[in-house]
Amino acid sequence: MKAGSIKGRLALAFAALALVASSVAGGSPATAATAAPRTPAPASSLKLAAPSLGITKVTPGKAALVGLRCAGRQNCIGQVRLAAGAKAGPWRSLKLAAGKRRVARVAPGPALIKRLARLKNSPGRLTFLTRNRSRAKLSLRLRYKPKQSTGPTGPTGPTGPTGPTGETTPTGPTGPTGETGPTGPAGSDAYLNRNWTPTVYDSCPAWLHASYSVVGPDGKLYPTWHPPVVTNPETGEQCSFGHEHGDDPRTSDIYDWAAEHLASPDYPDRAGIPFGYVSEELAEYNESQEGGSPYPNRSEDNAGHKVFVANDVKLTRPASGDTPRGYIRFTDDQGVSQILTCDYLIKAHQGSHSADATTNNAHELIYAVRCNDGTELLTQTFTLFGNANEFNRSCAPSQVVTTSGSTLPDGYGGFRRIPDRACVDQYVLVSPDNPSTYSDLWSMWEIWQSANLIRKPDGTVLADYNPRFGVRNPSRFYDAAATGNIARLLDVSWETDPADDGRVNAWPWTTVSGLEPFAYQDPRSPFSGSQRDFRIQRTKVENAGGPTRWYTDPFGGNATTEWFPGAVCQLISNTDNSGQPEPEAQEFDISQDFGQGKAVHAPN
Repeated sequence: MKAGSIKGRLALAFAALALVASSVAGGSPATAATAAPRTPAPASSLKLAAPSLGITKVTPGKAALVGLRCAGRQNCIGQVRLAAGAKAGPWRSLKLAAGKRRVARVAPGPALIKRLARLKNSPGRLTFLTRNRSRAKLSLRLRYKPKQSTGPTGPTGPTGPTGPTGETTPTGPTGPTGETGPTGPAGSDAYLNRNWTPTVYDSCPAWLHASYSVVGPDGKLYPTWHPPVVTNPETGEQCSFGHEHGDDPRTSDIYDWAAEHLASPDYPDRAGIPFGYVSEELAEYNESQEGGSPYPNRSEDNAGHKVFVANDVKLTRPASGDTPRGYIRFTDDQGVSQILTCDYLIKAHQGSHSADATTNNAHELIYAVRCNDGTELLTQTFTLFGNANEFNRSCAPSQVVTTSGSTLPDGYGGFRRIPDRACVDQYVLVSPDNPSTYSDLWSMWEIWQSANLIRKPDGTVLADYNPRFGVRNPSRFYDAAATGNIARLLDVSWETDPADDGRVNAWPWTTVSGLEPFAYQDPRSPFSGSQRDFRIQRTKVENAGGPTRWYTDPFGGNATTEWFPGAVCQLISNTDNSGQPEPEAQEFDISQDFGQGKAVHAPN
């Protein structure tokens, strides 16, 4: 379907610029708010002014003074923080009227102080994050000034002049080009630290994978979708990455709409589906809470990000009483009865190769849906698939297996069905005394049912949706007696159950059981996690006449119309479809294999 100010009145006179010291929020918020148009300026409007055009001194227990000016015709409103390398201070509010200059007082924070105490001098940056998620980084030179008066001997010592230059080389760990260059977007944690690296089974280079990137709403680089096999531009030959990310999101009828929302205002031409954005915002949210967050930081690997596309889905309702099963219908603005039809673009992280999901229930989900009745929803959250530290057996869904190690919160519905040793022993390793029984792959079918709510602080639900995701050939199963609590379905091909001499006797195990044992990462393994399916059902929106842009914490809670550090923007149509019948669940890709013939292997 195309369809704040500082106590006291400390004034600092700067002859050239007449800068007035104030808090980051500005010395006269009320005056500043009326001095220019109310629409916040893009992050690029904030510029450095004296004294920060030179060196910014950083002293323990004191705020650093940073001269700023707001260029253009719009107010600069948002949050700022100082950073050097990977160390950063706390976020502080900024409100600076258009065309004005001020000295901002920014707390460096203990981690940054510790770094500068060691290095003495370091390139640094002031990050400005606006309310509309635009972001800019202003380069600074930070100099450590201890509380004691020991400074005079520092710059005159024989080694003084050479110390600072070591930190400013282009390849230095804290150099201004260390991430992606001074004029390009910075790299996210997902891009810099959790990107894919090749194994002995892969023929594509890491740089080629890194070239498949988009810029997220925060102005940072993120990995994104790519084909599992591509042409290496250096050799002109095909190469493989060894993993796949599911459907090409560009095949979705709502891709352009979704990508526009997920784009950075500063890089609209580099929009797409970012992998790991919610993790980045969660880290920022937790930092802003200064130890008061109920959530731990959470990061996920690259290979587990999967995309699901379904276009022109006609929603149906089940039979009820005297009402037969049929399409859900609505009356449009012209009074014509229409079949309710929706487009779906979903990105879920579903790792079926590691032990992560056996304990952790929070996994990143992008859920975009657009229907012809006006319902629109585009959310990014950590969705909770059931409770942490437990899962349901894939072969016996009513049985709960207890695990440990996660500090994530419990969910409010949903589940993770995962195979375990009991399932393997009962349904895969078949006793020779049961010749009519065969190794059952379907008993290994891994199913994750999500339960998602976008909620206000008072608990009012704005949106409720529940997609489900399945993996029919997972690489691992849970085994409390094994190293890391997981074992491999591939290795079962060569096992014998000591209890009854049971062995595998059916596809797909028998395709490899006659071979010498090989590693589970080998592409020959039929257990690559590439046979996946998904189910869609409920998308309930209750936001009639409300705002369409909401900001939530990374788990979809505390929805408000005002941005806050670590907030994720959610699009919710100002409609209400709660009066419609509950749709029937519809299954997609039940026979799809996204890795067949493409050298895909675990981890995938």
